[in-house]
Amino acid sequence: MSSSSVDRTQWSLVIAAGLAVFMAQLDTLVVGVALPTIAEQFNIRPNIAQWTVLGYLLPFIALTLPSGRWLGRVGTRPALTFSIIGFAVASAVTGLAPGIDVLIAARAVQGSFAAVLLALMPALASSAARPAALGRAQGIVTTLGALGAVSGPVLGGLFLETISWRAIFFLNLPVAGVVAVIGLSTLPAGDPLRRPTKSGIGETLLLSIAAGSVLLGLFLAPRYGLGWAAITLVAIPTVLVWSRTPPSATARRLLANPGMPGAHLALTATYTGFITAVFLTPFYLEKVLHTTPAVNGLTLLALPLTQSLSGPAAGALADRYGHRRIAAIGTMILTVGLALLIPLQTTWTPIDLGWRLGIVGVGVGLFVPAIMAATMATTPIPRRATTGATTNLARQLGIALGPAIATATWATSEYSLGGMQAAFGLAATAGALAILALARPTAHTSDGARHTGQSSEQEPSQAR
Repeated sequence: MSSSSVDRTQWSLVIAAGLAVFMAQLDTLVVGVALPTIAEQFNIRPNIAQWTVLGYLLPFIALTLPSGRWLGRVGTRPALTFSIIGFAVASAVTGLAPGIDVLIAARAVQGSFAAVLLALMPALASSAARPAALGRAQGIVTTLGALGAVSGPVLGGLFLETISWRAIFFLNLPVAGVVAVIGLSTLPAGDPLRRPTKSGIGETLLLSIAAGSVLLGLFLAPRYGLGWAAITLVAIPTVLVWSRTPPSATARRLLANPGMPGAHLALTATYTGFITAVFLTPFYLEKVLHTTPAVNGLTLLALPLTQSLSGPAAGALADRYGHRRIAAIGTMILTVGLALLIPLQTTWTPIDLGWRLGIVGVGVGLFVPAIMAATMATTPIPRRATTGATTNLARQLGIALGPAIATATWATSEYSLGGMQAAFGLAATAGALAILALARPTAHTSDGARHTGQSSEQEPSQAR
């Protein structure tokens, strides 16, 4: 195979990884705007309809770490084929669901396959790219993933108004087909799929209890009183028990490496602040500025547009000037953008809001590709699936925390404008926390173009 064909094959895999992450992240928040319609269509209470979101998030979070360990025991092509086809089938069942019970079950299956996809994709993209292009590869994947998370409410509202909330799930089918074809045509056969181990099943059970208690507490407290937040405390002893089990050893060793705790904390903090802005903006536009749904969607587009422009550029800059340096600059820009949103005014126009959201989008677009490249560059190839799992878990925690913190803060002020301003203040604080998390230098900081992508541990020449 010629050098040019190798390069072409590698970049096709990077694009396939980005498309898979886009789908998985899109489906995280896409049904949020359709919950009232779903409740009315199936004649159920809103709190039951909420399980269409929780049903996806719970296995999504609980299976992330076990998926990373399982992926280390199987071939990349079988794992990709299994997870992408499973996600597509679950999407089709979700779109065709005749009742709420089937809908919630299908969403849970979707979330399970999404956990595998998001653990696999960063490792796949890293293995497909040359070390000197690692930042650019992660820029494509993370930009598409972030676009999926931000576009969820926008596309959900668009499909709800024009076709049906069901239509968005059928969009996954052709995209999954493209990813599957690229994987089957470019990846080696690899080791076959294997059943999860008993220890892996036990780990999944423990993490499901921990994730379930956190999600339930965060979702119930804003609606039924802050006392429900006590449910989240169940996660503490559960995680402590998990940390003493053999399956946790790989993740604990990974997080013990220099720079890794700060990178993971920065991911959670950044996504907490970012998703807070995504969550609150439509409410501010509708309830304070009284704009139309079309204007709301156009205003929100400031986030994905600026992300899509800055994401690829971030990868190139990170490869040249250093991954952590560009990541730190991204968190600073993000924090400035969130701080500029704090003084929400009744006299603002959508343009006043849009340019501030654009700054937030630039910050996220710079931060995510750079920090993902930094974590992958210092991880041996056989362990990159674990790194993909832990970084994905850090992101998903932020995605879950953002709306919960925003809702709780807003609710304490009886849903006033002051409560929105306070919520954006907390979002800016989360951005500042991300800056502090990246401030400490590490022994494994990448140095841009000179970085070889090799860890201190010996790595095989190619991924499994």
